[in-house]
Amino acid sequence: MLSTTEEALLKAFNKAAGQEGAIERVKKLKDYAFVHFRDRELAIKALNVMNG
Repeated sequence: MLSTTEEALLKAFNKAAGQEGAIERVKKLKDYAFVHFRDRELAIKALNVMNG
């Protein structure tokens, strides 16, 4: 099992979205996390970057 922190997820997804402050909040649970973006366009951009 991989381990990470909410802070690491926040940093990674802000970078993928290409904008600091793109993330409203991150909630990490045991095996998964929820990442809430400020707007849909930033979420789509981050998704495309993270998926290559």
